[in-house]
Amino acid sequence: MRLLVILCVVAMTSLTGSAIAQQALDFSTAPTWSAGDTWTFRSFAGPQTIDTVLAPSADGYTVKYTSPNGAENLVEYDKNLLPPASFQPFTFFWHPQWPLVPDAKPWTFTITGTSIGGGPSTTWDTTEQVQAFESVTVPAGTFQAVRIHGHQCSRNDGCGDFDIWYAPQVKFFVKIVLPRVGYWGSGGVEELLSYQLH
Repeated sequence: MRLLVILCVVAMTSLTGSAIAQQALDFSTAPTWSAGDTWTFRSFAGPQTIDTVLAPSADGYTVKYTSPNGAENLVEYDKNLLPPASFQPFTFFWHPQWPLVPDAKPWTFTITGTSIGGGPSTTWDTTEQVQAFESVTVPAGTFQAVRIHGHQCSRNDGCGDFDIWYAPQVKFFVKIVLPRVGYWGSGGVEELLSYQLH
């Protein structure tokens, strides 16, 4: 009898652990953010940026983006974590279409605005597609993720490719890589330094 109880407990623990792991690695739907969820990144230029969820609502989320120079901007995301079509930090690359699985069709989006460096308003057309499930290591840790490959064209200034990794455990992207070629200039890496979920 005692052995049966032990086996049942072990089986329940295994099932619970498996269910939690499966839920934690859900690539099929957008995660739910909570007030206070925070992600700190090392930006392409080196200094850190911080994203903090201020207020979930019926329509989505208000996120405070703190730039490397300390300036703060509010970015509105919908429930699918889609940012506004006007240029905002991260929206240049992060524009998920669920489910994020390798056999999903590519998707496209268009952003219009002025880039971080200033200059005239322009429009960027981007196509993205999930390429693979893979492990990715950043300063915040090692995560199971999907790698999304993107191809972006500026209507004023050529085209370039990039890769972005989304990790369900973090509920956000964890890394963006711009290659060191033409369109991106010297390229760069944006990666997660730390995160806190509530």
